Amino acid sequence: MTDREWDDCPSSDHMFMPLHKWMLGAPSRHQTLDRKLRLFAVACCRQRQELFTDPHCARAVETAERVADGQSNSAEAKELYNAIMNLPCDGAQAHVIHNVTLKLIGASGLQAAMGVIMDLAVATGWDDFHSITAVQAPLLRCVVGNPFRPVAFDPRWRSTTAISLGEAIYVDRAFERLPILADALQDAGCEHPDVLGHCRGGGPHVRGCWVIDLLLGKAQ
Repeated sequence: MTDREWDDCPSSDHMFMPLHKWMLGAPSRHQTLDRKLRLFAVACCRQRQELFTDPHCARAVETAERVADGQSNSAEAKELYNAIMNLPCDGAQAHVIHNVTLKLIGASGLQAAMGVIMDLAVATGWDDFHSITAVQAPLLRCVVGNPFRPVAFDPRWRSTTAISLGEAIYVDRAFERLPILADALQDAGCEHPDVLGHCRGGGPHVRGCWVIDLLLGKAQ
């Protein structure tokens, strides 16, 4: 896959094998990408939150996000994992959702991401597969950026204003402020078209956004 094909790829399942190969070629990035892929999995679940009707499963999505950012301990995740394992499973859809949430809190980011790509896409039937993976694709681009066209983030772009904005956007999930962040980055000397274009683009934007991560040093 080329950088242009990644930008234009219409389906998350088509993007994952090239991404996996890219990961295998860069072992030093595994820890960073594990977090990013877990956040991608969380974003996909939030995108289909109507399926997470059981309170334990809904809580698992929240917990997985905190796990990704080191804000949840293993005891909490283990307790929730055991609770979901003991839930009654009344139908194929419930079985799929239970599996997804167990992967979110009990597996690696890679396994969680692979799980949501396949399981959420078929949770309401195979006829939904292409439409669901289509809306997952821009989430993956937001979180990973373009691995075939990486951006070297200039430390000079990390102005006080830009960092303050980035932190607030991340904490509040206030991604509508990204165009304001683009202005702050530009004031700090950033003219990179991918950085500014992502901030000023229509999204969707989620936690793990590659620009915010680079700005805040979460993608080192």
